[in-house]
Amino acid sequence: MKNKYEFHFWTLETECINGLTEVLLFFLQKRNADEPLYDQKKISKIYNKFQEQAGNFTCVFKRLKIFNDGFDVDVSHIMSLYSTLNLDIELLTDVTEGVMDCIKFATCKPLNKMTLTPPIVQRAMTFLKCEAKQRVASCVKNDVRKMQHKFDLDALGKVEAGNEADMGDKMMAIMWGDFTK
Repeated sequence: MKNKYEFHFWTLETECINGLTEVLLFFLQKRNADEPLYDQKKISKIYNKFQEQAGNFTCVFKRLKIFNDGFDVDVSHIMSLYSTLNLDIELLTDVTEGVMDCIKFATCKPLNKMTLTPPIVQRAMTFLKCEAKQRVASCVKNDVRKMQHKFDLDALGKVEAGNEADMGDKMMAIMWGDFTK
C-alpha cells in the first residue's frame, strides 16, 4: 500500500501533466487567419498606456528642470546644480565636459523608428543614460588622480607642464584596459 505522500505526489504529477497538456494544445491550435492577432481595443490600450508613461517621464524631468519647455537639455540649470556641490575644479571640469559630450551624443544618435517612444523622449533618455555614465567616469577619474601617488607612472613617460590632467586620462585608460582582460 502506498503511503499518503506518494499518493499526493502522484495526484500532483497527474494534475501538472494534464495542465501542461492543455497549455500545449492551446498553443498548437491553428489560429483563424481572418482574426487579427491584436484587435483595435488591445492596441489602443497598449498605446494609451505607453503615451501616459511617456507623459509622466517628460513631466517629471521638466519639473526637475533638467529639460526646458522645448524639451532641450537645460545646461545652465544642470551646471548650477553641480556648482552647488563644491566639487574640485578638475572634477567639475570633467563633469561639464561629460554633460556637453552627452548633449552632442544625444542629438546625433539616430532615432529608433521601431518604437512608440516619441523622438523627444528617446533623445532625453539617451542624454540621461550617457550623463549618468559620464558622471561615474568623472568621479572614478577624480579618485584615480587623488591616488596618483600609488601608481608607478614612469612607464607613461614624463608629463609636460600643464598636461597633468592628461595623466588622469592615461591612468583611466590603463585601468580600463586591465579590467577588460
